[in-house]
Amino acid sequence: MRNEMEQPSDDLVKFFAKKVYDGVVDQKVIDKYTPLVKSAFSQIVADRLNIKVQALQTAINDEIKEAEKNLNKQTIETTEDEITASMIIRAMSAKVCPVDSITMRDSQSYYAVLFNDNNRKPIARLHFNSQTVKYISTFDIEGQETKHKMSNIQDIYGFQEQILEAVNRYL
Repeated sequence: MRNEMEQPSDDLVKFFAKKVYDGVVDQKVIDKYTPLVKSAFSQIVADRLNIKVQALQTAINDEIKEAEKNLNKQTIETTEDEITASMIIRAMSAKVCPVDSITMRDSQSYYAVLFNDNNRKPIARLHFNSQTVKYISTFDIEGQETKHKMSNIQDIYGFQEQILEAVNRYL
């Protein structure tokens, strides 16, 4: 088969030539159609390979997307403590702004409490990923972050002044 594809025999060329040529298929016609038959075989093989490569690439891309999705699911987990703490911060902020202006965004390293869902307007960051130590970060007027160790969720109430200052800066 490989030999016929690389150097088509006269009989094979004659077979294909009869399908498209109306006259007598003599040596001159065979010589004319030999490169066409050879090229057609090459094109068929290339097309088949291209289909296989595209299918393989699609399968690989699908696997990569699935792996990334699973990785994100595994590495970012919003805990009940993060939700409770963010609700406390929202309740504090309700004194000076609409509650829906305070939004949350979880990431691998911290849980962000933001003003108007803008990561350039942080109100606080909750570092609750450790099993033993929890921190809250507050931000001063220059945007400098200060981490404060917490013994429990209720310690957030002690940072009400810093939280309200941050919210007021964005109003």
